[in-house]
Amino acid sequence: MEPQVEFRGRKEEQNIARQVFLLMLRQGAMYELDAPIRQSLSALTDYFLERKLLRREKEEASRLIESALNKNDHIFARVEREGEVFYVTSRRGRPVAERPEPALPPRQLHPTPEGGTAMPRRRVVRRPPLSPFWVRTAIRQMQVPPTVPLGDRVVLPTAEQIAITAIRKAEPTTELHLEDGTVIDFRLQPEEIFAYHGQTIARVLRDVLERDFRVVSFGDAWYLEEELEHFSKSRLAEVRRYILEEETPLTDMAILTDLFLKKPTDPDYELWAFSLNARLLREKKEFEYVGVAGVNLWAVKDLPAIGSRSIKAAEVGQDYAFLLEEGEAPGRPEQLEHFLTFYEYRYGILPYDALARSFFPPPFLEEQRSAYLRFEIPQHYEAYAVELRYPAGNRGGWLWGLEEFFHSSLVPGALITISRTEEPNVFVLQYLATEAQEGRLLTYDERRNRYTFEDTTFYCEVEESLLLSEDRFPRLRNATPLPPALRRRPADVVAHAFTLVGRKEGAGYRASLEELYPVVNIERPFSMEYLRRVLDTTDVFAPADEEGVYLYTPAEEE
Repeated sequence: MEPQVEFRGRKEEQNIARQVFLLMLRQGAMYELDAPIRQSLSALTDYFLERKLLRREKEEASRLIESALNKNDHIFARVEREGEVFYVTSRRGRPVAERPEPALPPRQLHPTPEGGTAMPRRRVVRRPPLSPFWVRTAIRQMQVPPTVPLGDRVVLPTAEQIAITAIRKAEPTTELHLEDGTVIDFRLQPEEIFAYHGQTIARVLRDVLERDFRVVSFGDAWYLEEELEHFSKSRLAEVRRYILEEETPLTDMAILTDLFLKKPTDPDYELWAFSLNARLLREKKEFEYVGVAGVNLWAVKDLPAIGSRSIKAAEVGQDYAFLLEEGEAPGRPEQLEHFLTFYEYRYGILPYDALARSFFPPPFLEEQRSAYLRFEIPQHYEAYAVELRYPAGNRGGWLWGLEEFFHSSLVPGALITISRTEEPNVFVLQYLATEAQEGRLLTYDERRNRYTFEDTTFYCEVEESLLLSEDRFPRLRNATPLPPALRRRPADVVAHAFTLVGRKEGAGYRASLEELYPVVNIERPFSMEYLRRVLDTTDVFAPADEEGVYLYTPAEEE
């Protein structure tokens, strides 16, 4: 595992020092932690030039490497020998002094007596230290504790004893016991082993690879770092400018084809694609991954935002926090059906609920914030960019970017269906078209900050119980939105809905779920299950004697 060290100097010098340190870690992978690892400045210069890590003349590159390592003297020690410069470090990331060579015995000054034979010098053989990994492996194979008690003393077996015992015990085994208790039987065929233990093996391999500094990952793919293509800061700046010019996130294929003239048919295309994606993933301050499995999309800051300008993303995430408590959907639906609420219609939003989680692609990378999807509307020959915001922390997920389409073609209560296509980030959105229908429906007057009713003609199938018409909800006329403090509390939103649609009953109000559901969804999103939960767990609400009907009795202080 790479030790945590701090690199100093300018950005370029930090990168050089980091590359040198990783190289020397690979070189000394089997050394002791404090054993010196040495490289000459000339060899390092050749390494950087051969792999095109530096695009400079040899003398200039050598001076730059030397300057970078000198500024990181807390990691590298500088040594000069016979006119050549060397740098020495250790696996701990600390400068160490090289161990002096053992002194030779004094030369024999007196001749050997005639007929005598000079005693041959004993050759000193240094045995490399045995890696702790092989020591632990051998101990496990021996199936004995690593210490042997002798009276009051505890004696560690020597490396030679461990190795000899391990060799003697090296009988073929047919089972592998993992730390979690899993037993893998190697008498099975490979297909059976992976069918039974594929996920376990993948988890163990990932844990091992993530601890190895020599490999780089992107998604489920892994490459040796030294084999990857290098992208300079100037080329990355060019990629950023290109994405900004196009004003939309771009795929790795588009970037490689247009900027680097690489085609998918090129034999090294996969290596270039992996190198680009892995490098962009490191540049988190400039680039953001917004793709899904099968389509790698990259966005940058300053791109045109997707989503409603009438509400902030943080507020939407808090509104949908209740979705985090939902269970998983029973299966993966082939098609997603949804009735629009007033909240969703107003802001062009769809909830990322249990059904949506099972329908839309999950995050491809860890800590991925969002994915950009394309929604095609064949009935209007249009397409919209939609951003899927994944749940994070205590905030729920949602999709937005459909405000314009909802306002031009649908009304609250409309039924929409979403289908997949062969492309993992492209979906088809449709609705049931009807003959012209008319009604006075609820709308929000932003200038007056009031809810009002307007004559509306629409051409889509709707659920009548969700239609906010003046005939059903006359008390909504000229109602004002709740203050933010009340709006953030679901129980207060439900109580407010009782006063708008409920029938007076003594000191309280009486209303059905069918009446409450479309009205509570004016201020903030509710699922029917969440509405029931609020009604059943808040003291001021109680079920009435009729199924699906509740009573609201305001608290005395109100």
